[in-house]
Amino acid sequence: MLFPQQVVRSAESGATDFDDTPTALVEFQAYSTAGRYAEALAVAARVVEQASDDQSATGAALVEPLLKLAMVRQQSGDYVAATRAGELAIELIERNGGVFDPALVEPLVFLARLEQAGGHHPAALERLYRGQHILHRAEGVMTHLQLPILANMIESYAAMKQTANTNEIIDQVFAIKSRNLDRNSVEYVPILLEQAEIKAMNGQFRTARELIYLALEILDQSLSENDPGLVDALKGLALVRYMEQANRTAKSKLEAHHLVAPPIRLPIIAQAPTSTDDARNPGPTDSRIPRPTAARLVPRFEREIVTNPPIGLLSQGRKEGTSALQKMIYIMEEHHERFSVIKRAEAHIWLGDWCMLIRKLDLADESYRAAWQILADEDDATGLLASYFGQPKRLKYHKPAIPRKGAGMYENYDGKYVEVRYSVDENGRVRKLKLGDSNSPATMNTRLRSAVKRAIFRPRYEDGQAVATDNLFFREEFSGMLWWLADANEQ
Repeated sequence: MLFPQQVVRSAESGATDFDDTPTALVEFQAYSTAGRYAEALAVAARVVEQASDDQSATGAALVEPLLKLAMVRQQSGDYVAATRAGELAIELIERNGGVFDPALVEPLVFLARLEQAGGHHPAALERLYRGQHILHRAEGVMTHLQLPILANMIESYAAMKQTANTNEIIDQVFAIKSRNLDRNSVEYVPILLEQAEIKAMNGQFRTARELIYLALEILDQSLSENDPGLVDALKGLALVRYMEQANRTAKSKLEAHHLVAPPIRLPIIAQAPTSTDDARNPGPTDSRIPRPTAARLVPRFEREIVTNPPIGLLSQGRKEGTSALQKMIYIMEEHHERFSVIKRAEAHIWLGDWCMLIRKLDLADESYRAAWQILADEDDATGLLASYFGQPKRLKYHKPAIPRKGAGMYENYDGKYVEVRYSVDENGRVRKLKLGDSNSPATMNTRLRSAVKRAIFRPRYEDGQAVATDNLFFREEFSGMLWWLADANEQ
């Protein structure tokens, strides 16, 4: 048996205890095992430089251990050695398989991830596009193999704030994932919901809702009225409405009259009247959990939303978000064996958070207390209740932007900050707001104070009751300056 220590001694002295001189591969593995990574990389570099036929087999065999070494160095934080190992692997693959060898994709993606970790997104995209081109030649354009590459492209474009390119790649991912699926099948629904969540994260709320409406229509045709399979779609719709409401500013409220309703018929989640069947089957018997009003999905598109005044549009969104969450809770309680206690409690908390945003305080408090009672029966009740209700949770807050006109517009905000102390009352509103330490202009102090004042919180709960929380601290940090001022300073 060949021990690494023996091989290392042989490599150092030029002699060996064996009949044959150790190969480059054995040397590499020995140095790597001994933790002598610089020497291991030097062995690989020597193989690259010796472009002879008898080194081809050695080079091909070195690719896998080089990639493993690259991953080890990445995990240890040595990005220089990790990058060098990845580049050597690429050179060896190119020598043996050519510049379009599909084996190049793995090291290219690895090196792109290293570039992203260092914030070098243009360099990362260059490697990713090369990997994508290789896959296009080898496997075709619409293949699932390129999904990891596309996911990394989305990350880099998003970090560079190139929205158009980000959305283009997102649409490519959606097209690939849904290519071979029946557009009316239940299997198509998770793809729609995933795409809707991505669109919502990018602020494309109407597009996200249209995707979820399509998912709901498919499920309505395939599942029973209160099937647990509806939960994910209802949750997705509520999430989009929540993000829409949380990101709505005073300015967007004034501009709402410019919104035009999409020329499509939308599935509406409506309240169902109480029937004699409801009286005979009251559902959950636990009196501590308030049963939400029964809701149903209207089977098919029954009406078209026509919006002229902005109030109608905003009101429709509030009703739809509330009904989606109420129906989701109803289904989860009807099929409680399918959902964990945590998930059922979180559903009530989501409804409470939503109602705090739309300022339906009674329903919010009722939902929070229902979640409290569900969690109170668990073994780790103290820890669970503290994690959800131990401190106020911020639900809505808009960081003030750098002034573009008036006082403060000529400031460089790099390193600027503002600190405030405040209380949150039992209704989730900020009270007793006091300005603390600040090195920002007075106009930014005023803006930050107003932004915190308008924030909405989930209040703290004790023994199932909402209580006020005093002496909270918040520090907001700023950076940057107006683009034209930055350009002037650089000249």
